[in-house]
Amino acid sequence: MLSDPKVHLRCNNEQYMFYTKRFLDALLPPLQPLQYHLGGPIILVQIENEYGSYGSDHKYMHGIIDAVRKNGIDTVLFSSNGISDVQVQGGTVHEVVKTANYGIGTDITETFKTLRRYQTTGPLFNTEYW
Repeated sequence: MLSDPKVHLRCNNEQYMFYTKRFLDALLPPLQPLQYHLGGPIILVQIENEYGSYGSDHKYMHGIIDAVRKNGIDTVLFSSNGISDVQVQGGTVHEVVKTANYGIGTDITETFKTLRRYQTTGPLFNTEYW
């Protein structure tokens, strides 16, 4: 993909989404029966990683969600981001559980207050602790 000048990474670029969907179409069908509600070990599926530090293309995020859902993944979806307003706003969409990345020295109370502004109900949890 990197050698193709028509491909722009991690955005709603037609060529990039073509390759992304092709990858998900190969990856996800074997995982579909392993979802927790079907008796398997998969309890959550992450749709992007720290996307808010990279971009904020919500059409792209919805494209990923659509591709995941079309492949039979109907478990809880989440995104994992840093905890600044810019990172949370850019790196997630309404339909997914928002999670936080932080490490030693982080004020966890303030971190979860920030996260709660964007996710008024549901779990508050850390997906990366460094």
